[in-house]
Amino acid sequence: MRAYTAGLVACSLLLLCGAASAADYGDNLGEPNTLFGGGTTRYDAASGLLTINATPLSTRLTPGARRVAIEPPSSLAIEAQLDAGSGTVLRGTFTMTGDVDDYASQIEYSGVLLTGDIIEFSYFDLSSTDVFVFRFKVTGGSLAPRYAGNEIGVAVTVDHSTFSGDFDKSFKGGASGHVGISVPVEFVCADPSSITANFDGTPIPAGRTIWFNSVLKVSGRQSAPVTIQFQDVTINSADGLISVMVPDAEVTFSPTETTASTTFTGTWVTTVPFGLPGNTFFTGAAFPVTTSLPGGIKNVTWSGRIISDTPGVAVQWQWAAAVYSTLGDLDSLGVKPVDDNKASVYKNSDHAGTPESVRQFLVSGARGGGGSNFTGSYSGTVKTGACQ
Repeated sequence: MRAYTAGLVACSLLLLCGAASAADYGDNLGEPNTLFGGGTTRYDAASGLLTINATPLSTRLTPGARRVAIEPPSSLAIEAQLDAGSGTVLRGTFTMTGDVDDYASQIEYSGVLLTGDIIEFSYFDLSSTDVFVFRFKVTGGSLAPRYAGNEIGVAVTVDHSTFSGDFDKSFKGGASGHVGISVPVEFVCADPSSITANFDGTPIPAGRTIWFNSVLKVSGRQSAPVTIQFQDVTINSADGLISVMVPDAEVTFSPTETTASTTFTGTWVTTVPFGLPGNTFFTGAAFPVTTSLPGGIKNVTWSGRIISDTPGVAVQWQWAAAVYSTLGDLDSLGVKPVDDNKASVYKNSDHAGTPESVRQFLVSGARGGGGSNFTGSYSGTVKTGACQ
């Protein structure tokens, strides 16, 4: 598993994203550690401008010290220009003002406390309360000497958020959180996920094979490669007729790759250029039917752990199933890696996950009616937390 050094937040090495909050990160940012609240977060999709305005409340200047109030007039402002398609940050600034008086040590800071230029932006699309995390290069302010060459980390809780994980839609919410010295950590996130769907009414005779396949889309990608893994994947039906161990998968979205590809070496390995429309193949498995199966099998569930090496990446996935009279070994299937009809060696309109080498052996059953539906119909969609 690849690890990503976030340089933004300090938290445990394995983070379950559903429990994420700005406090999880902000409390461990280095001193001076400043609390802020009472703010607003707004994003305009037409301009790609994200603005956060809040009020600094208190700061802890040194480890273990008491918090000192930040007196008004005080303000905290973040302006970030984002790419409306991917959420990639293009440029941005941070400014914090106020008055800090520590009478015990006779330290006083006033006016512009801290300014910075943006380095990185990540987000955690959780529910109605989301988390935005920023990293800035220090450019000035009376607190700047206390950063001593380190970077500014900002963790923002966006409560009552209307953000849905996409930056082609405007959104708004509250703003509270922490500012402090960013602390590098090895950041790996895992999110358990499952989807349940039913088969159609077609019986499946013995001797045929079900091709189970899944696809994904990602949002929140940045300029560096992003790798998503699917591990410990199983498929089981409630009646016990179907039980499958699915190979692990690793999908890398790359800013430098020009051609999409999928290979099987015991693990499904897929590489995809940034920016392609449609779905990308995730993982797949063959289920040889040794005893005839009835039509209409219900509650067939895929389960596994979706893992990302990069914070701020959300995964949306689905699964499907089609039946083949002959399938063969997984490494000989010629699985199409993407929906796109130009980005891989398979320049056709087939869905990602189509076993191109054997598609002539497609028959009806599972979640497909035959014809040209080589993957079967997709289940409902599940979107994981943004830090997988």
